[in-house]
Amino acid sequence: MSLYPVILSGGSGTRLWPMSRAALPKQLLPLAGDKTMVQDTVLRLAGLPDCGAPLVVCNNDHRFLIAEQMREIDTAMERLNNRPRKRLGYQTPNQVFSKASGVALQT
Repeated sequence: MSLYPVILSGGSGTRLWPMSRAALPKQLLPLAGDKTMVQDTVLRLAGLPDCGAPLVVCNNDHRFLIAEQMREIDTAMERLNNRPRKRLGYQTPNQVFSKASGVALQT
């Protein structure tokens, strides 16, 4: 049995302001060392047996930054899925499930 990791790399960079911004959110910053949070997450997968290439789900604005960070650590991605911009306001459980289903159907 193989493991197909899905990495959710969302966020708008508001909680760690001023370090983190909309154009460069926390997952794309090297906060705990010389690698970014996304890079550290992908590198942790290397130790798992039967682990396939990760599917990264990110904001459309960050797709090139994510791809570049994966190249920096010599990691091939299965696919880079872009998600639309965040909608403001409350989301019902059905709306959350709908987004998750959409990601699953794209794979």
